[in-house]
Amino acid sequence: MEILYAYIYILFTYIFSGTVLFLLTIRFIPSYKYYKYYNVFYILFLGMGPMTIAWFLENIMYFMHGFSKQFYIAIIFLIFMLPLLYILMYSKITYKKYIILIRQYSKLEIVVALLLLLILSSIILLPVIGNDTSQYYYVSQNVFIEKDFHFYPLIESGMYKGYFPWTHPAGYISLLTWGYFFSHGLEHLYLLKTINVFYAFLTYILMVELLKNYADLYAKTVALLIFMSPLYCKLIPLFHIDIFRIFLFLTPFVFLKVLLEVKDKKLLYIIAISLASSAYAHSIGILSIFFVGTIILIYSRNLLTVKNVAITILILSMVLVSRYYQNYQIFGYIIGDKSPIWSLDFIHYDEFLATSRHLDSYYNIIVNGIFRGFSSSNSFAYTFPYLVIVTILIIVRDKITKKDFFNTLKSLFQDDKMFTISLFVLTLWYLLTILSTILGGYSFIKNDRYVLTIYPFIIYMSAILTLELIIKQKKKVNA
Repeated sequence: MEILYAYIYILFTYIFSGTVLFLLTIRFIPSYKYYKYYNVFYILFLGMGPMTIAWFLENIMYFMHGFSKQFYIAIIFLIFMLPLLYILMYSKITYKKYIILIRQYSKLEIVVALLLLLILSSIILLPVIGNDTSQYYYVSQNVFIEKDFHFYPLIESGMYKGYFPWTHPAGYISLLTWGYFFSHGLEHLYLLKTINVFYAFLTYILMVELLKNYADLYAKTVALLIFMSPLYCKLIPLFHIDIFRIFLFLTPFVFLKVLLEVKDKKLLYIIAISLASSAYAHSIGILSIFFVGTIILIYSRNLLTVKNVAITILILSMVLVSRYYQNYQIFGYIIGDKSPIWSLDFIHYDEFLATSRHLDSYYNIIVNGIFRGFSSSNSFAYTFPYLVIVTILIIVRDKITKKDFFNTLKSLFQDDKMFTISLFVLTLWYLLTILSTILGGYSFIKNDRYVLTIYPFIIYMSAILTLELIIKQKKKVNA
């Protein structure tokens, strides 16, 4: 019976929920504009599906607490079944589009994908260790036991298993709680540990789809660079939140790529939902709202009508405002990652943090802080320096002449919107990093895990620039 519950959890959480979101989307947007993006859309919605479950579960358990687990499962199932029944009954053409999409994948692609998934799945046999990870699992366990989301954030940590409270939205906690509904006892965490397996796999196949326009084999090979960061690979079996939040941070920017290409205001609402999903996964997702807003303001300002902005704010508010309002009521601030103990003068926490993280001098702040991605080879290997090296090689190849180099950049901006977006994200990230550091903050520079937020953009730009270097070099040889 436990095996049956496990299969239901995996199929419903990771496939069915996202598929329903995808079908609803292609039902209400014009297919002639978006058909070539269906593969990418499907991957993105598969990632947003579990987040949608998590958001519904949190709100249902907040207002209707103390019921049996079967009660919550039934409500969530009903929420997703009703739209599917509508599509099957009144929009069979939508269902047919989905079948056509699935048949596009070759047997070899399916076998390779399943093989990668099998390799990643072996990590669920490893134990959950680490302070932060254990904290997430213990808090979600408390929520599940009480069947009540008033237990998040966990304030009375002395009464329950847990630590000092977070101010992050409950996306990860709620998804872990959902996993307990299908697990055989609180000590069996196998289903909960599939979250990282799923999102690591999804990140890889998303990178493949984004690069497929250039070359299929090249895309499949280069997308593996996502696993070149030792820290990224380590966080998968550590079952930390980062694998999950990194994919959801990337999601709105991929939708933004499509928006810049098709200029359709309907997609703006989907971007708003994906931004809410990103911020609901982790507080760092708020940056995606600022970054996406900046890029739209530059490239598609005409879409920012009063109506569109109002709808976007409404969507974001529905997902985020209640959490941040509660944070302010409880803690006196909206977002923060701190303990009252740290504010005691004799603790000297800021000095301890600077010393322990090697940020105790101007030199260390620059090298080990601002440029952490370049100096921390144990976490990032040589992925960050590689991007710089390839750029320098292109400059040298173009004889460092203004005309040739800027023509190369101009062609990349015109031909690849994701390249443009990636460059904007990296620029904005480092501007905020420098600004916050000048103001005396360590938020952007204290942790290698935070730098991983921009890691997919580094990988994508590296892939495109490498191909640009190889193709141009081949042209010269052939000439």
